[in-house]
Amino acid sequence: MEVSSHAIAQKRIEGLSFRIGIFTNLSPEHTDYHSSMEEYFKLKQSFVASCQRSVYCMDDAYSRRAYEENKENAVAVGVIRRGHVYATDITSSGLEGWDFTYAEKGVFKRIKLRLPGAYNLYNALQAMAVARLLGASINSIASSLSGIVTVPGRAETIQTDRTIIIDYAHTPGSFDNILKTLYSGKSLGQKLVTVFGCGGNRDRAKRKKMGSIAEKYSDLIILTSDN
Repeated sequence: MEVSSHAIAQKRIEGLSFRIGIFTNLSPEHTDYHSSMEEYFKLKQSFVASCQRSVYCMDDAYSRRAYEENKENAVAVGVIRRGHVYATDITSSGLEGWDFTYAEKGVFKRIKLRLPGAYNLYNALQAMAVARLLGASINSIASSLSGIVTVPGRAETIQTDRTIIIDYAHTPGSFDNILKTLYSGKSLGQKLVTVFGCGGNRDRAKRKKMGSIAEKYSDLIILTSDN
């Protein structure tokens, strides 16, 4: 389950015991609620560190810092910075996904992941680390991942005379991830049209950032009054 910073701050998870917590990454979000990124970081770290085991991403600065503060019973995962678990021999097929080798001490397995974007590669790697901690075999994990075609609302493709991609990205970090993926995967002559909005009265600080990101990657932007 996802545990939000709001849930931690408001003690919605009091009384629950988590076997494993993952600190995936941290980027500016909920600036209407948290006084600073430092407060946001400390809330996230307080949850992950309270779990029986913790998984951290070494390629994210905040997650790497969290790992340094909580190394006991922790697993380090990375691609650029290799940890206890890492991905190697990586090849990208654009919107078709990834081929990579999952590696941990004494275990190497070729993985086919049909989800695009570097963020999906990281998510899969960390999910695999958790599954291994829970006792799953590497072969059953590889088989399960290869069967995933798409996640509704996450780089979901609708093929007509044009390619339509639906994605739930609603923060500057996630917005940059999906648009960067689409931009790098488009063919010569293709145009990237981005339709988005930042509705509501919360977290207005992200609107300028998301507009700049859309401008960076898009040939045409269509702004809506809602998201």
